[in-house]
Amino acid sequence: MNKKHIIFVVACVIVVITVLVVFSYLEFSGFYNDLNSMEFDTDYVTNVSMNGNFLYPNITMEGGLLEPTKPLTFNDGETYNYKITVTDIRSVDNKFMSFIEIILSELTGVHKKEWEKTVHIDGQDGEVIEGHTKPLNLYGCEIKFWLNKKEGLIMNTSILNPECIGTEVYPVKKFSLEERNIYSNILDLERGAAVPVWYFQWMSALNDNFSWSQVIRRNLTLNTIGVMISKNTSKNVTVMHCSNDEITTRYKVDGIENVNGRKCFKVYAFTSIKDYGKCNDIMRNINKEIVTTNWAVGNSSGVFWIDYDKRIIVKAVVFEKKIMKIYKVILE
Repeated sequence: MNKKHIIFVVACVIVVITVLVVFSYLEFSGFYNDLNSMEFDTDYVTNVSMNGNFLYPNITMEGGLLEPTKPLTFNDGETYNYKITVTDIRSVDNKFMSFIEIILSELTGVHKKEWEKTVHIDGQDGEVIEGHTKPLNLYGCEIKFWLNKKEGLIMNTSILNPECIGTEVYPVKKFSLEERNIYSNILDLERGAAVPVWYFQWMSALNDNFSWSQVIRRNLTLNTIGVMISKNTSKNVTVMHCSNDEITTRYKVDGIENVNGRKCFKVYAFTSIKDYGKCNDIMRNINKEIVTTNWAVGNSSGVFWIDYDKRIIVKAVVFEKKIMKIYKVILE
């Protein structure tokens, strides 16, 4: 190969790389703008009030849970394989630097964690679908779940691998069916022990014009004596539970798209939290022997692509603003 041919090949490679980088940046730029302009009004609002005992709250609701538009349909033995990636983003206020950080994370693996999760449908008993999720490496928990296929409700979940629980503080928070589905509608991919991360209750209610908000006002406290168990040791502690905040989550369908050969609802979503400060005031006056829990969530925004028929995640990209991370979930 002579010198001219080498120069031509190198020039072509540079052009191709440049085009790919520019195309990727334009695609990221559009998505970045979406994530930072996620405020929108919705046609329907559910207001939830949770008061009193943190472990067993008094719940009142105006608007009720969402009505499903189609029953969940799974067959015994079906398996869904997900790839989950979490990337740290430290320059979120600078769109170009955020893009560069993501590219470098993809190339080097620095500031990035990724793992795979398998969702397996074990069987069905009347209206209840049973299954379990299992991580294929060290990250994540193995979780058993029970779904009501007619109502789209998450009936229960249970962690199957005890080592995943880590430190437990007793008395343990046990989610009621109502709480489980209320929390399922918050945009929070970290809450794997309360709900499965591949399906959330709001997905069963989607339609072509879907737009909905859930506003949760929490005023919950509880001060108890408990036992903290960690690494096979235990000790008596004072346990302070406190939540005094307002969590607003909004979802809006923005058309139908084809993703990985599946017809999907494209859904914009965001969760914002307003902290009223009561819990912070309490924490300033406690000593180090007290364990505090508040089940807090952060401000998040993202886009979901939901299978039109199965009502499960096909693709999701969510930015957690409090911890500066981008979560990406792909059904392979």
